Parts: sequence; structure tokens; C-alpha cells
Amino acid sequence: MHDSRIQRELNMETILYYFAFEHHGSHSAFNHLADYLSDKIRLDTTMRLPEWIPDRLKWRILPYWRRFSEWRLRPYYHSRRQYIVHYLYPENSLYAGWKWKGHHKLVLTCHQPASKLTQMKENEARHSGFFRGLEVADAVVVLSRTQISLYQQLAPQARVLFIPYAA
Repeated sequence: MHDSRIQRELNMETILYYFAFEHHGSHSAFNHLADYLSDKIRLDTTMRLPEWIPDRLKWRILPYWRRFSEWRLRPYYHSRRQYIVHYLYPENSLYAGWKWKGHHKLVLTCHQPASKLTQMKENEARHSGFFRGLEVADAVVVLSRTQISLYQQLAPQARVLFIPYAA
């Protein structure tokens, strides 16, 4: 039984859901993992607006863009086929996916330090999708050993994995 479950999970197709922060370098952000995962379904939701649009307007549009972009995942979530849905930067992009999860596997690669998560918890209504996602996640990937225990508390049913991001 155990071997058949592992085999099923190995045969599941992965959807990588991500975006690039405008202020990150062209090679420094971990959304560039997608560049090396060409065999995966990659949904890049980076908002690309013309340069002439003022930054203050971009920042007002951005939260709506991210909420709207998540709907691109809905056909996969509603598929009978089972997927691994992997969010990079779920703190900024997970709104409704936790509700749609169903029989799929949910993986969250988180980048915020504990101090930022405390601030986000204080404004939980704004970040409720992320915190609800942690409650149903199958795996959480963190970038620092210091984050492991915190995410184990926030996502007690998930496997919390540490992958060093920088030396």
C-alpha cells in the first residue's frame, strides 16, 4: 500500500505558481527556480505594466492582480487528475487555493522571516488565505533553519522542509 501511494505521488504532475518581485534582481529571487523546471507546468503571474505607469498606481493594482491571477489555477484544482500545486511566495499569492485544494497536494515555499509573520498575523484578515493555506498544506518549504519550528506550529499536519537559499 505504501509503495503504491509513493508511486502515485511520483506520477503526479507539478504546477509551479509564482511571480517575480520587481525589486528583486534578475538572478537573485527564488522564482528563478522555475527556469530549471521546464518539465513542470509553470504559471508566472508577474504583473508587467508599461514603465510610464506611476509606481503608486502599480502598488494599488498589485493586490487585485494577484487575487485575479490565482484563478488561473482553478481549472487544475477542479480536474479529476491529481496535481501537486506549488506556490512560491504564498504569503503574497495564496488567497483561495486552500478552498479549492480538494484531492490535490499543496506545497508552499515561504520566504518571510518570523518577525514579518508576526506582523501578518496581527493583520490576519488581509492574509487569511495564506494562513488558511498553511492549515491544509501538505508540505512547507522554508529557507532558514530558524523558520522550521514556527512553520511546524502554523502547519502542524505539513511536512516542513528546509532548503538553504544562500550560502
